[in-house]
Amino acid sequence: MTKQAVCMIAQEPTKTVRLHHVARTLRKWEYKVEILTPSFKARFKPRFLSAAFRYLGIMLQVWLAKADIYYVFNNPDVGFPVLFKRGKFVYDVRNPWGAEVYDLTGQAFAAEACEWIERIMTRNADAVVVVNDKLAERAKKWGAKNVFVVPNYPMASFKPTRGVEEMRDKYDLFGKKVALFTGNFAEVECAFDLVKLFPRVVEKVPNSVLVMIGDGPQKSSIQKFIQENRLEQSIRLIGRIPRPEVPNWLAVADVVVVPRKASMRSSVYYYPDSIWKVTEALRMGKPIVAGAVGGFVNTKLPIKTAPLEKFQETIIEMFEDPPKTKPLSRISWNFCEEQLEKALKAIS
Repeated sequence: MTKQAVCMIAQEPTKTVRLHHVARTLRKWEYKVEILTPSFKARFKPRFLSAAFRYLGIMLQVWLAKADIYYVFNNPDVGFPVLFKRGKFVYDVRNPWGAEVYDLTGQAFAAEACEWIERIMTRNADAVVVVNDKLAERAKKWGAKNVFVVPNYPMASFKPTRGVEEMRDKYDLFGKKVALFTGNFAEVECAFDLVKLFPRVVEKVPNSVLVMIGDGPQKSSIQKFIQENRLEQSIRLIGRIPRPEVPNWLAVADVVVVPRKASMRSSVYYYPDSIWKVTEALRMGKPIVAGAVGGFVNTKLPIKTAPLEKFQETIIEMFEDPPKTKPLSRISWNFCEEQLEKALKAIS
């Protein structure tokens, strides 16, 4: 029997961790996997024009692609041409696109347009794969045929490659209490909010340090705040790092911080199982303080929650009286493979 060909589609495939986890699993199962790589990458001014060319280029590549199964990752717009092609269609949803567009732009019309596309893709997919129960509930409400929950869990091989002492020595962190933030420096992830409240943590715990890994639109504001308040030793901006370095930084952390505002429209879909930095920290047994939103509220997982206005108090509490935690080995991609197999069997 000829193995089925799978075309994996995402707007930025090199940055889509979930895509590479799924691709690795499908190859193990002997599917023929092709990751669609955008061929038009040119950037020029005006920026909106170059962005439009790149966008149309991806759409054309999707239209010309040939496969038995088209697997679209969270970018329903670039995957739209799949609806007019032969072959099975799997729609993989890891966050609510329309709701996040509203949170980022405040433009109701744009958000509604994005949600309209989401609904069409959901109804027409042969299988909808989602990262948490709330998104599964939404997909069923929208008329999805088959819905499967496949969380964002790390590989069983996810572990540090460097010693904690080596990392602390390299980044001058000996004797420090380290709060670790990883993600996009943007309004949705409350990066600047976290920076502005951290001086109050330093007042109570003078040896505390906020390590921020990532980049984004709030970076310049964050840098300015750090300089104006002379916080260079208390707030460290590391920038983007390769994926293999993530467990090394988690090993150094005394607490992992995941702030979020309940006022965000997308927050109701924010669940521990769908956030990489949360599941990775849980697998390594790291204390977590997260926003009291969505599935984090009343979670049975060992996560401390707090509204943003009390976030600094909770960080201080965890520094001064560290909770006893242990690695959760069940948080593993092995579980995800079991659920993914069910999704593929449903469309075979």
